[in-house]
Formats: sequence, C-alpha cells, structure tokens
Amino acid sequence: MKKAILIGVLLITILTACKNDFDESASQKIIGKWRVKSIESKETTGGVVQSDYVVSYDSIDNYWNFKNDSTLYTYYQYDISPDTSKYKIKDGVLLISTGIQITVPKTIKKITDNLLLLSMRHDDYAYTLEYTMTLIR
Repeated sequence: MKKAILIGVLLITILTACKNDFDESASQKIIGKWRVKSIESKETTGGVVQSDYVVSYDSIDNYWNFKNDSTLYTYYQYDISPDTSKYKIKDGVLLISTGIQITVPKTIKKITDNLLLLSMRHDDYAYTLEYTMTLIR
C-alpha cells in the first residue's frame, strides 16, 4: 500500500514538473514577433459542418508581437493600429486578456524557435468552432 501511494505521489510530481518546464520554455520561446501564416477554421451546428476552410496570409503586416512584460500586440493588414492585450501561459495554454474580457484559451500545440501552432475550440450548445492558427518567424 505504501509503495502504491509513493508511486502515485512520484508520478504526480514528475507530471507537474514537466508541465511547468513546458510553460517556462514556451514563455521564453514565444517572446518576439510572429507572422500569421494561416488559420484553419471549422464550424459545425448540431454535428453538421457549416464551414471548413483555410485562410492563408502572405503579408508581413499580419503579426502577433509578444513582449517580455506580458503585453501582446496583434496587428492585421487593414488595422489602423495594433490591438493591445495581456497574455500568460499556464498548463500549456495561452490565455489572452483584453482588459474587458479573457478570450477563448488557445492550446499551444507546438512551439519552436520558428513555429507556433495554436488551437482553439469553442462550444456553445449545438454550435462548435474549432481553429488552428499557424504563426512563423
């Protein structure tokens, strides 16, 4: 019995430490300017696909800029000025707050020095929106 409890505590400690290591690594790698390359989107209502598409961005004017002080500037080609918000990474999830609301959490699927993949899912009764955003340096 003591062995089982000890093994359980050990596993929880290891898994928690790994997640914290990922958050620290992602928090460092995410700093800087990322160009939005594409957004894949799928909308369903009652299990029926309403739309399923990929939007590719060729302009360097579509970007997310993560700063060391947890400020995030997002800019799209036709914006007059960048939107400003705050961000944090917790348990592998990117949380963004505009000050008025917290946006839908974005799971960090992959982060390297040159690639950031974010995914999001929003369910509202019978309606579901899923998207994957690809950002590159």
